[in-house]
Amino acid sequence: MAIEVTWDNSDQTALYFHASETWDWQDFYRKTDELYTLVKSASQNIDVIMDLSTSTTLPGNALSHFQTVMRRTPRNVRSYIFVGVSGFQAAVLSVLGHIVPERVADRFIFAQDLASAHQILADIRQVELIR
Repeated sequence: MAIEVTWDNSDQTALYFHASETWDWQDFYRKTDELYTLVKSASQNIDVIMDLSTSTTLPGNALSHFQTVMRRTPRNVRSYIFVGVSGFQAAVLSVLGHIVPERVADRFIFAQDLASAHQILADIRQVELIR
């Protein structure tokens, strides 16, 4: 499967979106629909780990396609943690996040690897417990 979506933890507070080396926008739209259905079914805020670390490149017209998908972000997505994106990809995502009216870029976090993403999630939850 080019893209997989699974719960990242048993508490079902984080979803794991993993894109393999090669995928297309049809795969991306189908799997983000699945991801957003899971997010909307949750009563709590959800963090989304978007693991692009094994993707070799983004398909064409990335800005337009990501913008379409991000505009549909459910309100209970607390953060998007992007794993393994290149500097160029991070720049594209940051620009995109500021174009979308809901300013989803305020929820973008970048991690070098999956272990770092999990540490970020642990830190977010710790801050949440303190509040």
